[in-house]
Amino acid sequence: MQIYYIAECNPNHNSAYLTHVIKMCDSFSRNFKTEILLPFKTNNLKYEEIKNKYLLLSKSPLKISSLLDNSVSLSFFKRILFSLKVAIFLKRKKKNIILSRSIISSFLLCIFRINHYLEIHNELRGFSKFVMINLGFINSKYIKKRIFISKKLETLFQISKTNNLILHDGVEKKNFSLNKNKKKSRKKNIVYIGSFYKGRGLEIIKKLSRIYPQINFSVYGLRNEKISRDFLSNFNIHKYVNYSQVPKILCEADILLMPYENKVSINAKDLNTAQYCSPLKMFEYLASGKIIISHGLPGISEILKNNTDSILLNKINLYELKKGIDLALKKNALNFNYFAKKKAGSFTWDIRADKIVADYLN
Repeated sequence: MQIYYIAECNPNHNSAYLTHVIKMCDSFSRNFKTEILLPFKTNNLKYEEIKNKYLLLSKSPLKISSLLDNSVSLSFFKRILFSLKVAIFLKRKKKNIILSRSIISSFLLCIFRINHYLEIHNELRGFSKFVMINLGFINSKYIKKRIFISKKLETLFQISKTNNLILHDGVEKKNFSLNKNKKKSRKKNIVYIGSFYKGRGLEIIKKLSRIYPQINFSVYGLRNEKISRDFLSNFNIHKYVNYSQVPKILCEADILLMPYENKVSINAKDLNTAQYCSPLKMFEYLASGKIIISHGLPGISEILKNNTDSILLNKINLYELKKGIDLALKKNALNFNYFAKKKAGSFTWDIRADKIVADYLN
């Protein structure tokens, strides 16, 4: 038996989407031959570089194949073409586990009568919504299970729960088992890692740095955004960092922020994920064992527990975040460390992969 994972992420661009796919397939490949099917060029990809960049643990090289010679972005036509090639490629490989993060590929797999799992991480729009919801392909018997990233996202689809799996994102705990060197007294360090899209609370973090001059605030994730330079020396903006650097950054922090507002954007226009998001960084934060301050949004509250492994806020504004930081500075960090790491142990990539395999074999 082999595993095929269909995705539309560009292997040459850093993203949470790509990290999710790579880490999931790393877990699968420890027990099964695993192949990722992409619509982008993979000629220059070297497995050793991917292994080092994403701290992969499997002894078996992960195979990444391109079914479409595309180098930049995907047009609607190219998405259709890629999905058609996927269906033709998998037509003779039915007796395997097939997972799709591509809605259009799932649609064509149904047309070709190929059983598969469909991963859904956000609401559907446009053509994807039309074929899946309006035409009813979301209920196709060829979709063995629909995998939702949170319970809240599942409720938005208003479909039968019979063929659903709720599988939040995950983390590799071994990546966060770092040797900790005792350091001399230093400033406290509050960290945010992630994208700089609207609704991530970055402007509020900047204001917090003025209130707490004795604390260093570090945000990681700058790409091509234009950031004003009207901030203090204790507010540090860093470019996007590779996954391999994330564990060290988080483990050296004192407090970690997830200040999502009521409208949270991703790399798609007019798509608000606030109510159902289950951020990959949340599990990385937990694995580091640090105090997490977050907006208690529905998807996040499915995982985090206030005053146990995190401090959850009812809303995100300067006043509420200040209260959260003041509370975090008074808390016993060791208690949070214990419960956060314990929680992370329940959401590993291996556990997530095993649940899919167990469902397939059932």
